[in-house]
Amino acid sequence: MTDAGLESAEAGGDGGDGRGADEATRGLHPVVRVGWMLRAAVNALVLGSLAAFAGSGAAKRLPHLPLRPAAIALAVAAVALVLGILHAWRLFATWRWAVRPDDVFASYGVLWRTRRSIPRVRVQHVDVSSGPVDRALGIVHVSLHVAGALGPVLTIPGLAPAEAEQVREALLESARRH
Repeated sequence: MTDAGLESAEAGGDGGDGRGADEATRGLHPVVRVGWMLRAAVNALVLGSLAAFAGSGAAKRLPHLPLRPAAIALAVAAVALVLGILHAWRLFATWRWAVRPDDVFASYGVLWRTRRSIPRVRVQHVDVSSGPVDRALGIVHVSLHVAGALGPVLTIPGLAPAEAEQVREALLESARRH
């Protein structure tokens, strides 16, 4: 994000009342969806393996089961994969965020929707982090910490490293001024 892009994201906003939030907010980097889909595939593989293990144990005790354990495991893995990919796709579509003059705003969620506003003066420190999959995809996460919280109160996933550094610097500059 350029300095002008960050300033335009900061300049927009809804004044904290929720109106007009979508005009100034931004989405996530498109590659974050790929990471979420990879995570869904790994989860489906794990669930399918667990179902195969459980099915093999049940087949020994109940030899007259109508379905083979392999078929059950495959069905469990397929359903988990489809649901995981649909969830990743929809979550990506719902994620919006903005660094505004007085706060950091985020809106996200599939089943449970969250609209979060963190006052910039409350932000104590900002972490920029990435795991191995994120590094392979070239993205990072920005986490905001405030006093009294045990962990981050907001994590914005899937930002380009340069964009994340600009967000971090803008928030730390706000903290220095107050």
